[in-house]
Amino acid sequence: MPDTHPNPPPPPPKPPEPEPPLDPPVGKPPPLPKPGGPIPEADRAQ
Repeated sequence: MPDTHPNPPPPPPKPPEPEPPLDPPVGKPPPLPKPGGPIPEADRAQ
């Protein structure tokens, strides 16, 4: 049976997905705050 309907237009191309942030390497400590500055409450609480 011949297809009498025209082909639907192709879907618009999807935008590239942003790459997920890389996890910090295991065993690497977080960067230390710069010496001489006040320690924020959030950093001190940890």
